[in-house]
Amino acid sequence: MTNLPSLRYLQYLSALAHYKSFSRAAAACFVTQSTLSSGIKELEVLLGQPVAERSSRVVRLTPFGQEILKQSEKVLQEAAQLVQLAKRAARPMSGPLRLGIIPTIAPYWLPSALQTIKSSFPDLELRLSENMTHILLQKLETGQIDAAVIAFPYPTAAFERRVLFRDPFVLACAAQKAGEKWKEPLPLSILERTDLLVLEDGHCLRDHVLEFCKLGPRAAVQTFQITSLLTLIELVRQGYGATLLPDMVVVRGGVPDDIRLFSFQSPAPFREIGVIWRKQHPLAEDITCLIETLS
Repeated sequence: MTNLPSLRYLQYLSALAHYKSFSRAAAACFVTQSTLSSGIKELEVLLGQPVAERSSRVVRLTPFGQEILKQSEKVLQEAAQLVQLAKRAARPMSGPLRLGIIPTIAPYWLPSALQTIKSSFPDLELRLSENMTHILLQKLETGQIDAAVIAFPYPTAAFERRVLFRDPFVLACAAQKAGEKWKEPLPLSILERTDLLVLEDGHCLRDHVLEFCKLGPRAAVQTFQITSLLTLIELVRQGYGATLLPDMVVVRGGVPDDIRLFSFQSPAPFREIGVIWRKQHPLAEDITCLIETLS
């Protein structure tokens, strides 16, 4: 039978890669420095090659060590999921659940959702990670998070997905810039005659505005290197242009009084808010239970 490295040795390697110091890595693992150093040496003997460079004050992994680290982190994540699965078998909806969420949803939907989750599942330890959609998908693939709340449409064929609700778009512009002849509901074609502000490339909200709303070639679109909806709203307020805002932003009071809002004619543009997770995830039952509670 093949002699395999212990999970403890793999934890030592992961800590060493993170802290780049034997003393700090040992403290993080709650062992002495000599214990961690011996564990790394045992790992090197077992693998037949060095995994760390010890010639400088800052510890670095060797190229071989970097490759081993990638596999080690996968093994450690799978081992952690085994422990979680065992705990949840005895107590469903308990223990940690790592949830990603995008910035254009988090501040407007999350506060009320957290109240529902806390009251429904008091033993659930929700660990939140806010980031853009493509980064959350990477974290899902590598097992760094268990599920993510994102906006559709977005290509997610590799994952399970469930839609929670629709979030319509409204047109927002400064009160002094609002067209005198604009009457609700507006036709979508008005966007081709409007100076439109959008977030920087990489935000799915930008993609929804440009693609889902089918803006024609005459549309004047300005892209600012900003990632915050709050900043975008302030630019609109100052009269730099108009923008499309999700309805949840309006409902949560995220729009100043001196900005006018206009709804669109049917079929009005909208995005869908939903949850994605890895297929055959060991916490799939907990994730679907959470979704049903929030729907």
